[in-house]
Amino acid sequence: MKKLGIILTFCGLILIFIATALGQTVNVQPGSEPSASREKVLPIAADQEERYRIGFQDVLDIQVFHHPDLNQKVAVGASGTIVLFRLEHPVTAVCKTERELANDITTAYKEKYLKDPQINVAVAEQKSQSYAVIGAVEKPGNFYVSRKVHLLELLALAGGPNKESGTRLLVARTGSTSNCKENASTPDDDAIAVMGFKIRDVQEGKQTLWMQPGDVVSV
Repeated sequence: MKKLGIILTFCGLILIFIATALGQTVNVQPGSEPSASREKVLPIAADQEERYRIGFQDVLDIQVFHHPDLNQKVAVGASGTIVLFRLEHPVTAVCKTERELANDITTAYKEKYLKDPQINVAVAEQKSQSYAVIGAVEKPGNFYVSRKVHLLELLALAGGPNKESGTRLLVARTGSTSNCKENASTPDDDAIAVMGFKIRDVQEGKQTLWMQPGDVVSV
């Protein structure tokens, strides 16, 4: 009986070893990736279109690693381009993400000046994507927001309606040159869309609106 117990224990250890080995083999099959690795990659592609896109008048901080003499802050001009040290031609910046522009600058420097440039681009001042809130609010003015916002959130940024406000607000959709997708297909459309909302419905979440750069809210 003792020998039988030893044999059964030994067989059990062999089975555990085989199961473990098979489990390891599945994880390292060619072309496969652990699920954690895939989860790190997918969000990058999913939110790519939601990243901030550079617009006119934005101020950019350009860093060229190991070449501090090429570092500079530059504003995006009326033509949508920037002029950089040592480059013969302007580089188009408008409607690109920071990474996309960094890749273009890398290519430009590689052509004649640097062998292996490493470029970093950061938007130092976001001046292209503005929203305006006017009228009977606590803090009227222009608001620069680098992400999508709801009408209610923009109203909150302006301090909300003051004591002199009525019961309605208007949103004028004037368009913006930084709104790359929407304006690309209708460059000569001068129409302004005006939408009306009841303030109470907006505050209670019964009505809502995704804001677009260039929108003007009048309370």
